[in-house]
Amino acid sequence: MRRSDKQWRDGEPAGDPFLPDHDDDAGPLAVSRLRDRVERLEQQVGAQYTATAAYATLSQQGLDEARAEARADIDRTNATLLGLIDRLRAEVAGRLDALATGQAFAGGAVGGGAGVSAGAGGASADVTTRLAALEEHVVGVMRALEASVHENMVLRQQLADLQRKVMQADGWLVSGGGPSDLTMR
Repeated sequence: MRRSDKQWRDGEPAGDPFLPDHDDDAGPLAVSRLRDRVERLEQQVGAQYTATAAYATLSQQGLDEARAEARADIDRTNATLLGLIDRLRAEVAGRLDALATGQAFAGGAVGGGAGVSAGAGGASADVTTRLAALEEHVVGVMRALEASVHENMVLRQQLADLQRKVMQADGWLVSGGGPSDLTMR
């Protein structure tokens, strides 16, 4: 906090010079006044130093508190993230174990759904029939995909043949070549 010029002069009489005229009678009086002024100045400087030190101490305490709170916030965030990662890891491991043992499969969801039983034999008849139906469905989808790829290849070949015939008819290709053998007749 900075004091204004007026505050620094509060204790001084207005208009008096700092050092009085050189009078022999005024010597002890001038020394006394000078001593008072120096004492007031020392008090003001001491007060300013104390105030500055107090502000610096308060600032340092505020900085330390902010650092501690930030560190605590980071620690809480890390703990939350690690907890969530551990929970996810345990859940995924549980689901993988359930899939590996064939104990859990119900309507496309793993774990605790309808039709899931943990009997002595491992998988129930309902789960087994659903799994067989799903495998048949996947095989059907694979066959349809293979047929689609084959049809795509046939269509691609037909388009290439048609393009070659059109380009030969227009005179862009020599007979027997493909589009990569472009020439002008």
